[in-house]
Amino acid sequence: GGVGWRLGCDGRGWNDVEAVGHGGSWNGYGTELVLVPEARLGIFVSTTRSNDVRIFRPLLRAFFDRYFPPATPRAAPVPEAASRAHAEEIAGAYIPNRHVRSDLLKAGLFLGGLRIAANDDASITLTLANGVVDPIRAVETQDGVWQSVADDTRIGVLRDAAGRVERVAIDSWVYDRVPWWRDPVLHQVAFGFCALVFSATLLGFATG
Repeated sequence: GGVGWRLGCDGRGWNDVEAVGHGGSWNGYGTELVLVPEARLGIFVSTTRSNDVRIFRPLLRAFFDRYFPPATPRAAPVPEAASRAHAEEIAGAYIPNRHVRSDLLKAGLFLGGLRIAANDDASITLTLANGVVDPIRAVETQDGVWQSVADDTRIGVLRDAAGRVERVAIDSWVYDRVPWWRDPVLHQVAFGFCALVFSATLLGFATG
């Protein structure tokens, strides 16, 4: 049960209903398929624009609210003092666990980073560098599990043997925590600076 990957489909859940699905995107086309095996019911949507969760997520939310109304209330948040401490531990820079690790395509990490910020009210805000997903504000509903205040998006915090935050999972997508020197934002700034110096050098040779 729960979220994760299963034979090419990722496990999903809305309103405590177990579902599987998969989405796709290619050059201006987007699709989303979600199936509820136990109910023998599903939904498939195809659009003439790239896959955008800002379209599909509200649509799927409405589908499950219509056919599978929530039976239990949303879990109560963890006490503020504990959540505040956990939020500070989680805050930082992350990169996708699923990425190219050996050639120039690693540059794609510039657009795939995730930043988590701790808020004054003991919640956290997750911001993806690619801007495809609106920032997610979440509260802790149990130790190590955070829930979006806007929908059913869940964030799981995974720790190493010493108890340090090692990665986070946003539904079925996993992000690895990175030290400051691997922060994609820092790399973007360094790349921009190097490109500026290189361009100035070329201009100097051309006009010298």
